[in-house]
Amino acid sequence: MKKRIGEKMKKKKDVVFFLINSLEMGGAERVISELEPFLSKRYDFRILTLRESEKASSIKVGQKPKALLRTHSDVAMLLLWPLAVLRLKSIIRKENPLRVVSFLELSNFANLAAHRKGEAIISFRTSFSFFHGIKGAVYKLLIRLFYRRAKLIVFNSSENKVLTLRKFGLRKAKGSVARNPFNVSRIRSLAAKPLSASEKKMLAGKKVFLSMGRLNNEKNWDSLIKAFRHAVARDKRNVLVILGQGIQMDALKDLADHEGLKDNVFLLGRKDNVYPYLRRADYFIFNSPAEGFPNALIEAAACGLPIITNDFRTGARELIDPRLDFGKRIRYPRFGPNGVLLSSRNYASDLKMALEKTNFIKQGKYGLEHFEIKKVVSRWIDIIES
Repeated sequence: MKKRIGEKMKKKKDVVFFLINSLEMGGAERVISELEPFLSKRYDFRILTLRESEKASSIKVGQKPKALLRTHSDVAMLLLWPLAVLRLKSIIRKENPLRVVSFLELSNFANLAAHRKGEAIISFRTSFSFFHGIKGAVYKLLIRLFYRRAKLIVFNSSENKVLTLRKFGLRKAKGSVARNPFNVSRIRSLAAKPLSASEKKMLAGKKVFLSMGRLNNEKNWDSLIKAFRHAVARDKRNVLVILGQGIQMDALKDLADHEGLKDNVFLLGRKDNVYPYLRRADYFIFNSPAEGFPNALIEAAACGLPIITNDFRTGARELIDPRLDFGKRIRYPRFGPNGVLLSSRNYASDLKMALEKTNFIKQGKYGLEHFEIKKVVSRWIDIIES
């Protein structure tokens, strides 16, 4: 009888922690939210955050994340970071997890500090060109000194892996790639939701170029709006729709008015469900100077949108034309199977040239199987169990 009972008992799942600064809107946060339901089937999967998240801007997940620090402030998170490390160490001793995986630099530093050398798995998801000023210099130094302590550094693109390991002198560090995922069935379900009557009327008969992301200085929104005016001046049926919230919202609205684009540029704010807008769009357009690998491009590709993007480092070529070498010099605009690459230096003129040949801007979904959720989940399982 005891043997039968024991046979019926479920095997206890291994505990796996994913650690991140907070669960407020962002690319890394979205990746965790996509992976959670799949990894929870295999592990006792738990999410830790360095600080508490603001409810209004939080990514939705199926559990209540545990915050190491009881604060919503980024400044307090930085000042109290040593306390977060001590609490993380305590949780590790108590729970004895199979693995702690961290995302974003402060969480990565905490994960490394809480483990012995060769134990922590960390994820580097941005471009080193994002690190500016004193803060950027400190981060670069810490990355160079401490990332070599990781068991594994996980990157979200092959180009990011190659460039980062070289830039920070981490050639001997062990690196791996797990791409940002898209969930086809979930996207199709969400995309079926209707736009509001006023939005349908606003976009009726228009050719829609859509972009989305945080409205901050790093994303180059002002240059995108100016390039759009330069490229579409002859055809007023073209409209640029921007989804997102941030400190530049009012300034960008003023810029659109100043450029004579009041009826051609629409800043619609943050949307919980972006997929109906992607479904309605004709093209996805992007001009951020530096990225890790933006989820927005994957979401657009999953919705079948041709993508127009500057040739930013760490991922653009892997999506637009996976056959291109990272360091190869090319002529712009470069038309690939999944869209078109524009030069960052001559973005406006390249955009105009590309739009004169719209029949060359395609979306064939070449190589996009690497981003499909089941394949990415399988990759993460290999990483966790390595």
